[in-house]
Amino acid sequence: MNMDIIRQLEAAASVIMAPPNIITAEQRRSAENVFLTFRKTKLPYDICRQILEHSQVDYVLFEAAEILKSALIREWVFLRESDTISLRQYLIQYVSHRVNLPFYVQERLLQVIAIMVKRGSVEDFGQERTAILTDIENLIISGDHAKKIMGCNLIMNIMQEYASTIKSTDVGLPWEVHFKAKKQFEVTDLRKIFKFCVQLLSEIIKNEAFDENSIKLMEHLLLITAAALTWGFISPMLPRRLIGVYESVYESDQSPSLRLGIGWKEVMLAPQLLPLMFEIYWKVRDYEVLLHHTLICLVQLASLNGGVLTNDDARLQYLSLYLDNFQKILRMINANFKEKEVLGISNIVKKIQLFFGKDLSKLPQTLQDLYLNDITQITCCFAEGAKLEEAQSADDKYYVEAFDNMLEAWTSVFQDYSNGNDNIYQSATRIFNSYLQCHLAPPEGSRMQEKDNEEIEDNEDNDRIKFKDQLQIIGMFGRMVPLHCLPILFSGKFL
Repeated sequence: MNMDIIRQLEAAASVIMAPPNIITAEQRRSAENVFLTFRKTKLPYDICRQILEHSQVDYVLFEAAEILKSALIREWVFLRESDTISLRQYLIQYVSHRVNLPFYVQERLLQVIAIMVKRGSVEDFGQERTAILTDIENLIISGDHAKKIMGCNLIMNIMQEYASTIKSTDVGLPWEVHFKAKKQFEVTDLRKIFKFCVQLLSEIIKNEAFDENSIKLMEHLLLITAAALTWGFISPMLPRRLIGVYESVYESDQSPSLRLGIGWKEVMLAPQLLPLMFEIYWKVRDYEVLLHHTLICLVQLASLNGGVLTNDDARLQYLSLYLDNFQKILRMINANFKEKEVLGISNIVKKIQLFFGKDLSKLPQTLQDLYLNDITQITCCFAEGAKLEEAQSADDKYYVEAFDNMLEAWTSVFQDYSNGNDNIYQSATRIFNSYLQCHLAPPEGSRMQEKDNEEIEDNEDNDRIKFKDQLQIIGMFGRMVPLHCLPILFSGKFL
């Protein structure tokens, strides 16, 4: 037993964590040297276990987890398989039973477990990882609330270890091995994780009301689901340099499209998937965090493409089912949008136009007409919301950005319906009128007086520059219905 070492580390931790006014610089340097020396320990696994078992100091527990991580990366090739399996099982049991463990300590230990899972999968092609994930899923299903959340966090940590390739070269593997491990994970356990989360969400959502624990579990499950749907699926044929560029985009705010291979067909084209995701959306609208994660999922599902949609019939069937459920939700919302959801709604429309625009004209005419009417109503509604945000000089301009997205989507609509039809002309007229009314002052329009108008005029460009992009697209609406628009523009009055 290394109790003397543990006491020495705890004493050093108390100095490091103490307020600076009660310790000297020399005392702090001495305490830091204790941890610097400890971090250089070779094969620290036994002492780290003892620290985890006996220390009550959070800082020391975190240092033990950090040293385990560094040592495993550094010494993995020298360790026996039985030793790594024993350590991994111990760590899983440890975090499962220490419910009061500080979050940052638990997260670091879960990362250590995830690194071990990934390193092991390189050697056994993921067999042990699949078994581990099955155990975690059983823990989430049958364990108490704390264990359910811990299991979800462990899955997220495992996913994170496989998600990145360019930035994962610090765990002791060549880049090529990382990439191969990622691709192997994608075609096996990522799909398994997604199916598990969807199945569990389908059970939870059957409840009429959600208690605090259910909301927290749903948050974690939706976070995992969104992570799977925003996964950076990359062709192995791309050169490494381009993969790096692609992953830089993936890690930015703009997620890649949901481009899946034929292996995902059974999961993504299951008839219950889209109705379930929209049902979840409707039931969690009042919970802001859940709403955000669900919208990410729906936006990604609107961008489905690749080998998973094997032919035109499959594309049309998927699009019809998506639009049918989307339109049902819009009917229930009835233009009473929440501020935090308008950007997601507009992104759904933009994705539909980008990835299924050419297919819309192949749908039954009734479905086309409903879709055009819905996006027209959304656009006019968002124009009103943008008018209010502009007048109030709001910091977060959700409606302004959502309205810009809708206008961008309409440029695609005009291209896809280049021959025009009565509904397109009616939509163009409604949106043109709505835009003019929102930007003309009374009595012709309803534009509101901006707050601190004189100061704003000094700091902002004039409207012609400020609304340049919008005006160009509104000009497209006007050219669709010149007989309606030209008299208004010539007279300078809104009719």
